[in-house]
Amino acid sequence: MTLKIPVGRIGQWKHPKYGTIKMTQETFSQMIRNFKAKVLGRDPFIRVGHDKSNDPTFGSTKAEGWITDLVQEGEFLFALADPTNEKVAKMVQNKQYRYASPEYQDKYQSKEDGSFKGAVLEALALTNEPFLTQLPEARLLADPSDTFYLDFGNPDDVRKLSDDLKRLADESMLELGYQIVDGKYMLTNGAGAELSHLDEETKKMSDESMLALGYKIVDGKYVL
Repeated sequence: MTLKIPVGRIGQWKHPKYGTIKMTQETFSQMIRNFKAKVLGRDPFIRVGHDKSNDPTFGSTKAEGWITDLVQEGEFLFALADPTNEKVAKMVQNKQYRYASPEYQDKYQSKEDGSFKGAVLEALALTNEPFLTQLPEARLLADPSDTFYLDFGNPDDVRKLSDDLKRLADESMLELGYQIVDGKYMLTNGAGAELSHLDEETKKMSDESMLALGYKIVDGKYVL
């Protein structure tokens, strides 16, 4: 299971305590870069709510999930996280918690050398009352974010195709930007590219192979 939780969107807001809060493309780029570089020195985690007053000791907040990646989709930044318990996964799945609120520093200072690293995400709180507006909902994914398996997890379906259809399917899917991993076609950036540049006979065979894989053809595009 993977949680896909919104971190924020590009925009600005007026906060009664912190003044103007801005999230820009540079904010997202810094967060992603610093996450991958492990600037924080630990993994950022998922908590429920921001309130730390009930913690008996400093640092005793339980992690409801550990963030494994930050990905940007258009004007939104998302965190992918592994839940630490089934309860939090079900709370997101059942929409008990639909949104999230980031805990981050715009100008994070390294504890090791004192240098300033820019925006760093420290934690992400599940909440139904985020200060940031117009955010997507948190989701529970069965597979990694935005990955589509054309054979629905069964690589034997692809292997049953004739050699010619299999070869053509591979060529077509590579043209569409897919990767072939363990006999599965995987796409990480959406689906539905056009193949208008193919000749008529190749297009026909490509259509047959894609229909055999469970795709539909909508406006000249292959769509799950």
